[in-house]
This record gives sequence, C-alpha cells and structure tokens, in this order.
Amino acid sequence: MVGTTIPDALQFLYHCTTDDPWLPGLKTFECDQATTAFIPLIPLFLSPKTPKIDIGFAEDALTFVVASLIGMFSTLCPDLESITLCCLPKNPVTTEAVSEMLLTCNRDTLRVFEVDSPLTEEAREVVYRLPKLVGMWAIIQGPTSLPTVALPNLTPIDVEYDDLDWL
Repeated sequence: MVGTTIPDALQFLYHCTTDDPWLPGLKTFECDQATTAFIPLIPLFLSPKTPKIDIGFAEDALTFVVASLIGMFSTLCPDLESITLCCLPKNPVTTEAVSEMLLTCNRDTLRVFEVDSPLTEEAREVVYRLPKLVGMWAIIQGPTSLPTVALPNLTPIDVEYDDLDWL
C-alpha cells in the first residue's frame, strides 16, 4: 500500500473486515471534522458497548452520508448515554435523520442529547421528557411555541432559536 493515502488505506481495510466492530469495547467515540470519505468507516468503530458518541462534521460533508450514519446509531449503540453532533448540514433530511435516531434510541439510558439540528414535532415532545437527561442542546426553528419541559435532572441547557415570538 505504498503511496496510498489514509482514506485509501481505510477503504481497503473496510473491505477486508467482517461485520464485527474494530474496537468492540470502545466506550467513547470522538471525531472532529468527519469528512464524507471517513464517515462510512465510523460504524466500524461503534459497538453495543459504546455509550458515548461525539462527532463534529466537516463543513463540506454530504448530507445523505451524514444522515445515513445518524440512522445507524440506535442500532449500533442500543444503550447510548450521550450523543453530541455538531456542524450538521442544515436541511430537512438531517432534521428527519436526527429525529428518527432520537425516537428509536433507548430513552431510559440517554443522558446527554446535544445535536445542532432542529427536530420534528414528535421528536421535540420526546426530548423534552427524557427521564434521565442531564444535558441538552436544542434548536428552535420558526414560530414554534416553547413546550412544557419535564426534565428534573437537567443541568446545562443550550437553546438556539431564530424567532423571538415564543419568548
């Protein structure tokens, strides 16, 4: 593999592996500036024993690649405790993927939900009532009324909004 780049080498390794994760005992997966070329390899690092995911996406990451990855999280990491996703593409496809991930994750284990994407109405109702949530980053988009929130354990909260009418 002389003269190949890191992404080329990873793609080669991707095709040489089985369905088993590369690091089956990994507790925390952190990645900054995940590129379109690297994103398809992320599932290889995740396993049912990975409770924490923290990913910052590259500015030019393709939406469908990002959305496909997000759609895998609740299956790959069924007892997810902490999910932090930043620099997500801003569009309805991402909103749908993040919302679906939240709706299918184990609500009894999720403690931190920090995702810089708006959520669908159904997902907003779920996130504002997660029983063990201690940290949240929410984006309120458009003329949406602030819902009733029942989060007794919440300590930090970061709310982004683009319409002041609900205040």
